Amino acid sequence: VIAELFFFILLPAVLLGINGIFHKLPSPEIPQILGNKIDTPEYINVYRHAYGVTEVIPFEDYVKGVVAGEMPSNFEPEALKAQAVAARTYSLSKIMRSGEGGNPPAHPDAPLCDDTHCQVYRSVYDLTSLKGEVWMNEDWQKICNAVDSTKGQLMYYDGKLAEQALFHSSSGGHTENSEDVFASAVPYLRSVESPYEEEATHQKEVKYFSAKDFVYLLNLKYPNRKLSSSVQSINVISKSAGGRVEDIKINESTYKGREVRDA
Repeated sequence: VIAELFFFILLPAVLLGINGIFHKLPSPEIPQILGNKIDTPEYINVYRHAYGVTEVIPFEDYVKGVVAGEMPSNFEPEALKAQAVAARTYSLSKIMRSGEGGNPPAHPDAPLCDDTHCQVYRSVYDLTSLKGEVWMNEDWQKICNAVDSTKGQLMYYDGKLAEQALFHSSSGGHTENSEDVFASAVPYLRSVESPYEEEATHQKEVKYFSAKDFVYLLNLKYPNRKLSSSVQSINVISKSAGGRVEDIKINESTYKGREVRDA
């Protein structure tokens, strides 16, 4: 169970209370789920991109739709439970932040949306159309059971709600320090090995670009660092704690590895 938590939500936390049994490690530095200290809302607003509307959805039903959208239903029940706790925590932190600074500009009428900008959410109607009645009778019930068994459970770090309960599909065997990917350092998002990904997808993907397209895309994204029409040299300058490209020099211009990926 602990291994599943490590893999799916990137937090070096101890999984507590998933089966109603609480465990405690001796080190006070290890984050722990301390129980349901914060009451979850009964309903939330979610912006639906495909329909262009904001829907009012029961919170736990939303969590079920996120688990269905973010994790294959054939995963183990404990993995689905861990995903439910992560999704619930992530969404609640977004709701709480929206109360302080407003909703995101991408969906100003709701703190959350239904795609990868926030978390992928699929309604019962969406899933029925996408998966069919057999899946709904079997796999959907499996997801519902996992979410119901963790109802209200949230993740905490140092006694406070974990605001960045991030999770991933696959990490290539090693996660990253949060500041190497996002804006700031988070104490529970440190670079760690993730050795449970032997059969993970996206391990050996290759993308092909012509030199012309490569230059065009970089210049489109970062017009202040104009590259010439041809590529003379590409050199990796430094790597992150997770082993990925941190800084890369293309001709005379320097980019972050994340910038090249985004472009």
